[in-house]
Amino acid sequence: TFTNVESDQVIATIHPPEEGTPGKTILGDSIPAPSGDPVRFTCGEGVVLNADKSQAISTHGGRVVFDGKTLSVAEEFVVSGDVDLSVGNIDFNGVVEIRGDVLDDFNIRATKGIQISGAVGACHLESEGPIEIGSMSGLGVGTIQCKGDLRAKYLNQVEVKCWGNIEVAHEVRNC
Repeated sequence: TFTNVESDQVIATIHPPEEGTPGKTILGDSIPAPSGDPVRFTCGEGVVLNADKSQAISTHGGRVVFDGKTLSVAEEFVVSGDVDLSVGNIDFNGVVEIRGDVLDDFNIRATKGIQISGAVGACHLESEGPIEIGSMSGLGVGTIQCKGDLRAKYLNQVEVKCWGNIEVAHEVRNC
């Protein structure tokens, strides 16, 4: 799971440390609360602080990534395996890379491009950028809509709407 962010969106608010609430021992003696420490992190790619350093703001669209030390916005979402029930549909502000297959009925939308190494089933692929896939067998209901170039090895029973060039390496059938 991730959160899509747009350019110039506030992704974090930094609150100054506050005084803690004193505690008590089991005998009723007071235990003073330690003072809070200011948060320490660095702004990575795609993140800047506002003038008073109270908010972190994204400089481009993507997904928020925080590794405990650095806050950044990644423009790429990578799925190392297949898109199935463990992943679900994908709607991302950036580039989506799938290193496996996309099973039937799982849809992918990406603003900057889609790259799929394996086979795509009866799905809907939509991008404002280029799309590159291995093969797609759409079973008459699969669609591809891209505003960039489309590259594929094989297309079968797919409806394609493309604003750029279409390059199919091997075969187009019933499209």
